[in-house]
Amino acid sequence: NEEMSLHSVSPTSTSLLSEIEQSIEAEELEQEREQLRIDLWEAYCQIRSLCSHLRGNDITDSALSTDSSMDESSDTSSAKDIPTGSLHTALHELKRLIQNILDGNESTVVLLRVEMNAAKEERDKLKVTSEEKDQDKQ
Repeated sequence: NEEMSLHSVSPTSTSLLSEIEQSIEAEELEQEREQLRIDLWEAYCQIRSLCSHLRGNDITDSALSTDSSMDESSDTSSAKDIPTGSLHTALHELKRLIQNILDGNESTVVLLRVEMNAAKEERDKLKVTSEEKDQDKQ
């Protein structure tokens, strides 16, 4: 009789154990998902901060502060959801700003080359003029 009662309990305890394991896995997945949301929010804030800095805005966006990035209505702080398409838009803006800087640097390099060539030409003219004056004196 004892053996029979053990066998009859076994499927129930296996089922309960399986349910507990699934519950733990689901909780771990939810924690991972929440951590990913936080990481994504932080990355989004850093991108917006970089964009703001590259535009020359010293005033930081209020949405970028860590206090406002947390949803205080829940017991466990959770990152705000990034509005759909916002990360893509922020990345596109960052790319555009970086490209503007690169283009600006290319323009600066070209300008410096033009100025350097003009300075060389001026130096060469002065050198020729100086040599001519030296010959005239002799």
